Formats: sequence, structure tokens, C-alpha cells
Amino acid sequence: MARKKTIVKEKQIEEEQKEVMTFDFEDGSGPVPAHRHVFGGGWVADTAKVEDTVYVNKTARIFGNAKVSGKVHVHGRARIFGNAEVYGDAQVLENASVFGNAKVYDYSSVYGHAQVFDDAQVYGRAMVFNDAKVYERARVYDYAHVKDSARIYGDAQLHDDCVVYGHAEIHGQVTVFGHAQVFENAQVFESAKVSGNAWVYGYATVFGEAKVYGHCRVFGETKVSGGCKIYGDAFVYEESVVNGDSKVSGNARVYGNFLVTGSSVVTD
Repeated sequence: MARKKTIVKEKQIEEEQKEVMTFDFEDGSGPVPAHRHVFGGGWVADTAKVEDTVYVNKTARIFGNAKVSGKVHVHGRARIFGNAEVYGDAQVLENASVFGNAKVYDYSSVYGHAQVFDDAQVYGRAMVFNDAKVYERARVYDYAHVKDSARIYGDAQLHDDCVVYGHAEIHGQVTVFGHAQVFENAQVFESAKVSGNAWVYGYATVFGEAKVYGHCRVFGETKVSGGCKIYGDAFVYEESVVNGDSKVSGNARVYGNFLVTGSSVVTD
């Protein structure tokens, strides 16, 4: 009799184990087969691939066809989904989201309400946080920081120790590197480059194949374009325009409605 009870109990356990757990990730797909992750207890869809070494806390979610491996930490209400890949020692924290075909890896961090998506990549020791968004085919790496409500997209690349913040937008085939800063409502686009210790801010726009570098400052409502170069300790501000193949360098100050064009050279 005892033997029969044991067999019945074992069968009940087997049936319970066969039951499929489901969870609604609130992505419009309704409840899908899912499980609690072994390390941290967060919900992971059965379609996602998450290594046991990954920490997923109880309020974090990983679903879709996402792949997460290595020593990644997923905390808070972070979400990783779609075909996104997160690996290495990367961290996705707080209310951040990584999705689409995006990749976040190495020692990089995405947190706050930041989003990394499409085919964007964040790696090295880069940080994307607050309400920042990195998308399309953009790359943010090395020690670059993107924060506040900044937007990085297109084929833009940010690296070294550069910082982009405020409501700034970087897009096209732009490269921002060195210790450069782009902030407030500035826009850098097309094939422009900002590097060194240069600052671009206010409502300034830098585009075309323009290069801004050194310790210069470009701000106000300035428009910088063409193949021009602004470098040294130059200041270009207010509603000035610099374009063509012109150069502004040294301690030059270009302001008001001043136009620097053609092959002009303005220096101290």
C-alpha cells in the first residue's frame, strides 16, 4: 500500500514539473512560457538565452530572443528584449531598456530611463544614462558618456572621454572624441568631427565636414559647416556663420552676425 502511495506521489510531482509556467511581459504578446532565473529570480522568457552567471533581480525582465551572458547584472526594472545581446561585465540597471538588435558589452552601463536599440552598440566602459537614447547604428565606446535627454543616432561614433548631454543631438556620420563636450541644444550632424577639449553648446549647429577641436568654444546660434576648421582657443558665438574652407584659430573671437567663408583665415 505504501509503495502505491509513493508511486502516485511521484507521478503527481512529475505532472507538476511538466506544467508550463507563463508570464506576461506586457509587450503585447500576452502570457508566454517563462521561468524565474536561477540567479536573482527575475522573469526570463523561455525563448531568451540567459546564462546562469548572469544576475537578474526579481523586478528585471528578459524576453523575446535576447541573449545575455557572462557576468552581466540586470537590476531594477530593466528590460532586455527583442534580439538584443548583453554580455561581458555590462550592467543594465534601474528602468533602462536594451532592445532591437542592440549590443551592450564589456564593462559598459546603461541605466536610469536610458534606451539602447536598433543596431546600436555600447561597449568599453561607456555609460548611457538618465533619459538618453542611442539608436540606429550609433556606437558609444571607450569612456564616453551620454546622459540627460541626449540623442545619438545614424552612424555616429562617440569615443575616448567625450560627453554628450542636455538635449544635444549627434547623428549622421559624426565622430565626437577626445575630451570634447556637446551639450544644451547643440546639434552635430552629417560628417562633422568634434574633438580635443572643444565644446559645442547652446543652439549651435556643426555639420558638413567641419572640424572643431583644440580648446575652442562654439555656442549661441552659430552655424559651422562646409570643410571649415575651428581650433586653438577660438570662440565662435552669437549668430555668426563659419563655412567653406575657412579657418578660425588662436584666440580669435567671431561673434554677432559675422560671416567667415571661402578660404578666409581668422586668427588672433
